[in-house]
Amino acid sequence: MTDIASTPERLAALARYNAGDQAGALAILDRLEAANIAARQKANDIETAAGERRIAALARDARDKGKVTTASVIARYEAVVRLDPGVFFDWIALERLYQAAGRLADARRAAETAINAAEDDRSKSVALIEPGDVLRAQGDLAGAAKAAKAAGR
Repeated sequence: MTDIASTPERLAALARYNAGDQAGALAILDRLEAANIAARQKANDIETAAGERRIAALARDARDKGKVTTASVIARYEAVVRLDPGVFFDWIALERLYQAAGRLADARRAAETAINAAEDDRSKSVALIEPGDVLRAQGDLAGAAKAAKAAGR
């Protein structure tokens, strides 16, 4: 029982249980446990992504040396961002890989996501350059010029 009373919220639910509202208390405890499970899963996903990210970086290097395909490296980075979507550089790497593969619509979405994931001014300035590069690759020179101007280039 001590683990049930390990937080103020759980302690309040236990008090509710002891006061006769067992159904209400169990609903609260179920909700708290579901949140705890989700938090543990998220922490596990982030830890897993860290390892996968290192391997993806090696795969990108192997791609640059002509040893693996762009598609295989894209799959690795897509797995990383599914696990941990908040890392700016993963989106930049994925955007550039999508461009290399000619997947320009995907590259544009990744570039936009990179902007949102940027954690500081430097990252934001790098991210703001990427949509213009994609627009230029799509042949939208006016859009690329507009994006470059917005990025301060």
